[in-house]
Amino acid sequence: MNRSFSLALAATSLLAAWSAQALVIDGFNEHEMLLVANAPGSNLGIGEPVDDVIGGARKFNVTNVTGATASRTAAALIDEIDDLTPGGSNLLSVSNADRVDSTVTVIWDGTTNDPFLVNTTGLGGVNLLADNDTGFLFTIPTIDQNVELALTIWDLDNNNHTYVYQFPAPIDRFFIPFAEFTGIDFESVGAIRLVLDGPQAWDGSVDLFETGSPAPSPGTLLLLGAGLLALVRRGKRSGSHR
Repeated sequence: MNRSFSLALAATSLLAAWSAQALVIDGFNEHEMLLVANAPGSNLGIGEPVDDVIGGARKFNVTNVTGATASRTAAALIDEIDDLTPGGSNLLSVSNADRVDSTVTVIWDGTTNDPFLVNTTGLGGVNLLADNDTGFLFTIPTIDQNVELALTIWDLDNNNHTYVYQFPAPIDRFFIPFAEFTGIDFESVGAIRLVLDGPQAWDGSVDLFETGSPAPSPGTLLLLGAGLLALVRRGKRSGSHR
């Protein structure tokens, strides 16, 4: 095997490793769920079995924190695309009226009872390291203000840790390394909770929540391509001298 081909094969393997199959925690593409909290301090929640999410169930709740009147609503929608909801977008979408601050929570614990309660062992010890992933990946099409994201993980030993991030601006792909969670056994996860909380009138959406690894930077890909090109040229020069 010549050197150029060897490096090309290694490069292909590297890129394939970055695009390895991840574990989808929730693609928000099954079971339409709409919650509208109409009064200040009100909260609504629902739990339903959902085939295409981790643990086979999703709990979902929204709290209207500072709505000024009953007509000022905090709305959260999981809007699936299917024949019944044409134009759906497969998103978790949040929309708050003027002067309304809401908190939106999604819980994955394999159960559908009390949508505000986390069963910390409900996932039964799912292994998030099975695909050699190194963290959580979010696809976030829109966030229009400084929204706080809080992600909490429990393992079966009841260890838990919450990672908090304040979005300064809209972002499409967001990565949280497993290493940010202290003392968690990611080979034995019992529950996952996502909380989004923003200022008055905040809006946002989440398209996909999965495990994965960050893609190589454009600079890394350029260096890899330059190395391959240099070796191909060197091989051509060597061949011409034979």
